[in-house]
Amino acid sequence: MEVNSNGFSPVFAEVVVSDYQIDAGSNVDIDTDLDASVKWAFLKDSPVTRGLFSVMNKSAVEQSVTLSVYGNWGADGQGGIIDTSNGDQVVDNTDTWVTIADDLVNGDNSDPVITTGISGPGSTVTTTVVDLDTSNYVIDYTFDVPAGATRSIVAFHEMSKDITGAAGIASHYESGSALNQANLLAGLTNSERSRVVNYALPQASVAEDTRARSSSGGSAGAAFMALIAGMGIARRRTKR
Repeated sequence: MEVNSNGFSPVFAEVVVSDYQIDAGSNVDIDTDLDASVKWAFLKDSPVTRGLFSVMNKSAVEQSVTLSVYGNWGADGQGGIIDTSNGDQVVDNTDTWVTIADDLVNGDNSDPVITTGISGPGSTVTTTVVDLDTSNYVIDYTFDVPAGATRSIVAFHEMSKDITGAAGIASHYESGSALNQANLLAGLTNSERSRVVNYALPQASVAEDTRARSSSGGSAGAAFMALIAGMGIARRRTKR
């Protein structure tokens, strides 16, 4: 993640493992009057990684922010884009999701097929696909953060065994309601949901919100995933 071209570094953050979620802490003063934080979730019931990327405005005036989410799909070989929410193989700024595979025929090469949730109806951000190929992706989200407020971007990666499997789950990323019905918002409190600007997310029930706020525990496996996540955040982009 970057905020206004300044990279978030978990090296300077306290990583807290809570159940299946990993709070990588805050990067204080990532930019003038701005703090940033990252919270990862490795969902229990689906092969999904969810990232909650937040920006806190400490100033007394509204600030415009460009938050960049980037990484590597690892789709090499004969890989490429197999589908998007617009039904083609070209990702543009109106797509809500994209599916990438190592093998364009049946997706059965060594790496899993990956579906990435970008944004959905109710988004109040300007989404720009800056760089996207079979290996790397860079997606910029531009939005305003009111004085003293926090705003967040939520993004998803879901693994599928093959292209047929990926086609069956792509609709989960069409809207905030679809995300909720697929249980992909589990563990997000109502406060966190209300701060998300790239989807209109429904509120959790009282019981779900209570569980999300009181979640505790952890595991060695989650701690290992935290290390991997930290490495992914810290890596700088090679092209823009």
